[in-house]
Parts: sequence; C-alpha cells; structure tokens
Amino acid sequence: MTTYRIHNSQSGAILGFFSAESASDALDACAREAGYADHAAACRAVGDDGDVVVKEVDLGDLDRQASATFRSRYDDYISEGSEMASALEEARRDACVHIPDGVTCTFDDETLTVKCDRV
Repeated sequence: MTTYRIHNSQSGAILGFFSAESASDALDACAREAGYADHAAACRAVGDDGDVVVKEVDLGDLDRQASATFRSRYDDYISEGSEMASALEEARRDACVHIPDGVTCTFDDETLTVKCDRV
C-alpha cells in the first residue's frame, strides 16, 4: 500500500493521510472518514472537488517537513522560557502532527532533525 496526503490547494488545509492501493481509493477513504459512502457521494453532496490534491507521500519530504517543525517549535518553546527537556518533548509532539499512520519517526535531539521510516 501507498500513503497519500490529501489537501486543499486553496486553503492549504490537510484533509488527512490515507494508506490505499491508489489515489482514487485514498479519496474514497477520505470521504468515508467525513461520513460519505465514497468520493463520488461526497462530490454530489458538496460540489466540485477541484481544489483537492492527492499526492503520494515521499519519506524525504516528511523528513524535511518534520525536521523544520521540530527545530522551529523547539526554538519557540525555548524562547518562551521552557526548560530544554520540556521544549524537546513538546517540539517532538508538534513535529508528528502530520505524520501518517504506518510511518515512525526517530528524533535526533542534538541536530534537531527527524528521520521517518515506514513500519
């Protein structure tokens, strides 16, 4: 199975990450999560989905995105006065918000980087 990220190109909102055999199957899974029978039913109910983008997840992209979030949030917590251990813990949590099921993250607290791997 492949992991797909579905997002709205206009708002930037991430609708979710879905493991599926195809992009079409990922759209169906997203629609079911929203309470519809499938993607076609969701389109009938809410209209055109022209702003919806389905993209296969690349682990290198996840590494870069999670690492950038980890560094940024760590710096934020430290500047707000958090102790280092607490800042690291909170930054790890924030970095994992958009990591899909089936992917694990390994954190390097010295370099403030993240490595993502499929389970």
